[in-house]
Amino acid sequence: MKTSLYFCLLALLASLQLQQAYAQKLTSGQPQTTFHSGSWQLGAKAGYGRGNLLSNRNSFQIHAGYFPIKQLAVGLNATWSNEWVDDIGFKDLSAGPYIRYQFTATWLSPFVEASYQMGRRSSDAAGVSYPSTPMQTIQLGPGLSIETIKFLRLDLSYRFDWVYLTNNTQTVGLPQIGLTYLFR
Repeated sequence: MKTSLYFCLLALLASLQLQQAYAQKLTSGQPQTTFHSGSWQLGAKAGYGRGNLLSNRNSFQIHAGYFPIKQLAVGLNATWSNEWVDDIGFKDLSAGPYIRYQFTATWLSPFVEASYQMGRRSSDAAGVSYPSTPMQTIQLGPGLSIETIKFLRLDLSYRFDWVYLTNNTQTVGLPQIGLTYLFR
């Protein structure tokens, strides 16, 4: 009995050593992910959804960021949005700082991103333009980044906007799809 226990203990220790050696071999042979510090990203997203005030809303967004630490990008973000019904509508143009955290560094990586932007809103109705008004926007969006080919990722996200105007606050949600290019 004592001999079989020693044998089982030795077999367990040997299997643990083999697993550890195999895991080190797998991780050391993999290329370094571009979410590591020193990497850059450049991307664009587009979205369409129901507007807050008017029937239709579309948006185009570009972002650029640098990874100062692993999986955390900081940079700049710019957004152009258009909300309309028939010939009445408004356009927003804003830009500001941006932060994005990738939860994993794998081919399928959930993320969350946030941005604070300042800009202007221009309005028109039936061909008559009105003076533009200053605005501030806070954007927060969870998403999923999927590696398509090396260094190119497909981003699927949902963006929440809190738009602060001089006379009111609006909240808008918008699904988005985009591409992000990662490079060192």
